[in-house]
Amino acid sequence: MNYIDQLLLENRPTPDDDKRYLSIVEPILEKIRKFCNSKGIDADPIVVGSYAKGTNLKNGDVDIFIRFDRKYKTQYMEKMGLEIGRSLFKEPVEKYAEHPYIMGNVDGVKIDIVPCYRINPGEKKISSVDRTPLHSEYVKENLTEDGKDEVRKLKLFFKVLNIYGSQVTVSGFSGYICELLIIQMGTFESVCSYFSGLHGRMILPPGSKYTDKFTSPAVLIDPCDSDRNAAAAVSLQSLSTAKLGCRIFLKMGQEYIFENKGGKFLNVEERNTAIRVFSIPKPDLIDDILYPQVVKFRDVIIGILNQGGFQPTSSYIDTEKDISVLIECDHAIVPNMVIHQGPSVDFENALDFMKKWTGIERFSGPYIVGDRLYVGVKRECVTIESCVRKNIETFDIGKNLNKYKDELEITDPLRTPANSTILKKYTSRYFPK
Repeated sequence: MNYIDQLLLENRPTPDDDKRYLSIVEPILEKIRKFCNSKGIDADPIVVGSYAKGTNLKNGDVDIFIRFDRKYKTQYMEKMGLEIGRSLFKEPVEKYAEHPYIMGNVDGVKIDIVPCYRINPGEKKISSVDRTPLHSEYVKENLTEDGKDEVRKLKLFFKVLNIYGSQVTVSGFSGYICELLIIQMGTFESVCSYFSGLHGRMILPPGSKYTDKFTSPAVLIDPCDSDRNAAAAVSLQSLSTAKLGCRIFLKMGQEYIFENKGGKFLNVEERNTAIRVFSIPKPDLIDDILYPQVVKFRDVIIGILNQGGFQPTSSYIDTEKDISVLIECDHAIVPNMVIHQGPSVDFENALDFMKKWTGIERFSGPYIVGDRLYVGVKRECVTIESCVRKNIETFDIGKNLNKYKDELEITDPLRTPANSTILKKYTSRYFPK
């Protein structure tokens, strides 16, 4: 038995699993129906997502949408959706995506209760979640029974490659994309062959008149809404990982993917680089709101270090406990002197350059090399720590993170045991892990 078939065997729900889920889901659906009937609310519950489509993996979540008639205002729909959701669980948790929704847990199964509007195929949506029930119906109508396991294989393979999921922390392939790929191509192996031979962007269906409006790395026209790119969340890196992963899987052997033989790595201290971890507290926000700000925080620091001459080469983000950004630079300390390039002597502002720098304390110049003026000036900051602390105050690092600038900690993970985990994650990176 090959790796994929073994994974499928381990992760396909058993008949007992199906019975257990049914015993949990059906009573919840009935409670929602009774609630709506008792209040005279024109709304009905529907199970969506992979569980509804029969493409779910073991121990997956369940998504239940409450479809409200379009006559209701959004404020009322959201309010009643939350009220219904809270009535279903002992410890309901309110979450927020496009609409607020309720997350609960029943016998170890995570269940999301999401309000939306009831729409028919071809009708204009009011919010993006409105089309989700249509997705479920489309997949159920077009995916064969054998195709369900093919979808599961593709999901599991993308999980191994760490590109399964559309959330911002992954920016990969959602379950719906996996289903559409199998519907279009038939089998897991066919999808692998497609990615293995793909060069450049993913554009599906090929030649569709609807694809020209999208410029993202991956384009997959949503069959339920031709104005939507279902693969908009897929990053260039995730698409590249899919290409290389499929190529390795088909041409080098499955063990290169599943056994992940990374070979021998040199000791991190032999790199002779400067590695620093920049940490701030982590606010209680969902990933979709938090992570883009963390990326902005990382990019601001990289920009400061570039400007300061430290030549940052790579980075790694970890938000498991606090917000930690590891950045590796060529230098920990830069020279006191930096050469500042001025204009060509052919331009009138060459005189302004001469006047400016002649009156300022400096190491050398102004002098000419070729036809340009140069001056050697003193840097304000010569260490990573001083450079970042001095400059970060002038930057926006994210609406919810700006207040933590004063709590910024900068540490050397080679000498700080508390940062050994992020350092290990960073230095042990090896495709596909």
